[in-house]
Amino acid sequence: MLQIKNMKSNFCLTLILIFFLFSNNLSAQNISLQTFATGFSAPVDITHAGDDKLYVVEKAGRIKVLVPGTASPSLFLDISSIVLSSGGEQGLLGLAFHPNYVVNGYFYVCYTTGIGSGSSVVARYTRSASNPLQANTASALTLLTVQQPFTNHNGGCIKFGPDGLLYISLGDGGSGGDPQNLAQNLNSRLGKLLRINVDQSSSSLNYSIPSTNPFIGTPNTQPEIWAYGLRNVWRFSFDRITGDLWMGDVGQNIWEEINRQPAGASGGQNYGWRCYEGNVVYNASGCPAMSALTPPVHVYQHLNGDCSVTGGFVYRGSQINSLWGKYIFTDYCTGLIRALTLTPNNAYNSSNLVDGSNNQHVGFGEDIYGELYVVEIQSGSILKLVDNTNCKPKAFITTPMPANCVQSVTLIALSNPSLNYQWQLNNVNISGATSSSYTASQAGIYRVIVSASNAGCQASDTSAALMFSGCPKPSITTITPSNTQATVNWTAQNCAVKYRLQYRISGTTNWISVNNLTSPSYQLNNLSASTSYQLRIRSQCNANGSWLSEWTAISTFTTLGGAVNCQPPSGQNINAVTSSTATVLWTPVSGATGYRVRYRPLGSSTWTVNLINSGTASSYVLNGLTNSTTYEVQICTRCQTQPLQLSAYSNSIQFVTPAQRLDQANPDPFMLVRVFPNPTQDNLSIHTIAPVDQDLNILIYNSMGQLILYKLVAGVNRSQTQIMDVKHLTPGIYIMQISSSDGNRQTLQFVKQ
Repeated sequence: MLQIKNMKSNFCLTLILIFFLFSNNLSAQNISLQTFATGFSAPVDITHAGDDKLYVVEKAGRIKVLVPGTASPSLFLDISSIVLSSGGEQGLLGLAFHPNYVVNGYFYVCYTTGIGSGSSVVARYTRSASNPLQANTASALTLLTVQQPFTNHNGGCIKFGPDGLLYISLGDGGSGGDPQNLAQNLNSRLGKLLRINVDQSSSSLNYSIPSTNPFIGTPNTQPEIWAYGLRNVWRFSFDRITGDLWMGDVGQNIWEEINRQPAGASGGQNYGWRCYEGNVVYNASGCPAMSALTPPVHVYQHLNGDCSVTGGFVYRGSQINSLWGKYIFTDYCTGLIRALTLTPNNAYNSSNLVDGSNNQHVGFGEDIYGELYVVEIQSGSILKLVDNTNCKPKAFITTPMPANCVQSVTLIALSNPSLNYQWQLNNVNISGATSSSYTASQAGIYRVIVSASNAGCQASDTSAALMFSGCPKPSITTITPSNTQATVNWTAQNCAVKYRLQYRISGTTNWISVNNLTSPSYQLNNLSASTSYQLRIRSQCNANGSWLSEWTAISTFTTLGGAVNCQPPSGQNINAVTSSTATVLWTPVSGATGYRVRYRPLGSSTWTVNLINSGTASSYVLNGLTNSTTYEVQICTRCQTQPLQLSAYSNSIQFVTPAQRLDQANPDPFMLVRVFPNPTQDNLSIHTIAPVDQDLNILIYNSMGQLILYKLVAGVNRSQTQIMDVKHLTPGIYIMQISSSDGNRQTLQFVKQ
């Protein structure tokens, strides 16, 4: 990577180009590189330790710290005596500070040591107890040592992931073309991305293997492996917002590639080297099918001087709005700064940002605010990515969507000392809320407005809205009044331990309070008839009552005894019953706004409910009934629509749908029979229609199948009604069988009340 010609094979190759590189010119954005610091000796990396200081790694084995407000860097660590840096890709290559560095003072380095091809070492050091700007050189604790077969492809990037685990990249061992096929060999740590837990140790290691590593417990594998099939991931990074892992993997002869592993991935991905270089076959001997590999999200060819990718970061700073969410990377040979942008068709488009003028950019780094820096190894400079003309900042709330049942939450925006902040609740500025964070304790919609102002430029940006539920208020569902009472129901809230209810006569000012309600229903008593009342409810989300929701909107209801008589309708009856339909009749209630008709097969626990939105309606047709089935029907009155007030349901009325000539596979419409009223109390009318005069046999069975009544009717006319006295029968369901002298027969049911 650092001496690019040494790590590529020297040969001549003639290509017919069938691919091209997307490289839109974004110079209109006026992105540029601004000199930030100079005077370093072969710097290779830059990072922060959770504050505004920056730490620069020098290849020979030194780390220097840049403190804001000081003229020059100071020496933080010098281990040059043990670092092997004679090879172009050897040296002190990586630095990562422990997530809890401010407390424990731990940081980790990756370097080459020994002689010849040497070994890659990952070691822990500790901050000096007497000087926080210096490391304790004697505190070294070696975690990992891996022998290198060649002097190149050492990898060396180390970073802590969002999971708090340490990730380590190691190249395929070097030479060219991975001659030992180490990247595909799971029993070698070379050509891999490793993952270890530095907060625990095992009996033989100064670290432990995370239990979720993909190859733990698999024979003939190295348990530290997180991903494999990598040639030389010189630089990788994690998106500080999404947690996605991005890797720039250096190619062999033609193709450079960018790999992305989404946050939450389970590991074990095979990125294809040496089987493929980019998306093109390199050496497929013994390789799995391409469908088993994870392809890169972007590749580019060695055109116009490009030769070796330097992976970067997804820009998550607040000062360059136009770069937000784009992956920034470069090439070692051309120094061209590029950006990858996700397109609507879920592909990545590469665009050019800055002409690097062949400055051998070997790394990127983030500061505490997410701004990006570029490391130039040849000039010994640190450059900062800036926008010269557009000062529009990025407003973004990094706090995840708060869960319910949280009393307060600290909302944190992207911060930078040069920016101004104003928080809003429900689109209204919050007085005094002008820092990059705000503690929200009131439910509502929060936003932050971020503004920038510098020479000749003023701009602002507003974040997306973030809803904070806090203690959620309930929602009143029904109020059912009577003359002196009213039953109130509301939606239960998961984090509410109790509820508070208040009511008053409309037009008055004093509320009557009811506290410590534990269920989402309450009956108000001792109300005045024909009187308008107001009602509201709030949730109580802790035991002592100090955390309360807002009140619901005031609901109004009127007790009975006035214009609306909230009683179920009278005069219910069933008419025109067929095998699949029936008509329900009732007498309309004066002042009603509608009705509800519900029905079900007798004995079922499930009602079918139909809503009628006319207060003057007096009938409703039930459809989709099943023949030969007993149904029950109930009706209630909707006395008021908002808030909803319903009467109780009426008593059930029952009816039976007739059969469809149950004893014949192909019913013959030779004789039509209708039995009414059904249900009946005294007499049953049997009306028959037939094409000729004939005799009829009428047999009635009880539910046990016993014949209890028989009648022969001789010489029945073509259309005639027979009356049968059934008042002596016990209430219940009966079967009637009617057969004619020409052989036709029908079976029906009726109900005796």
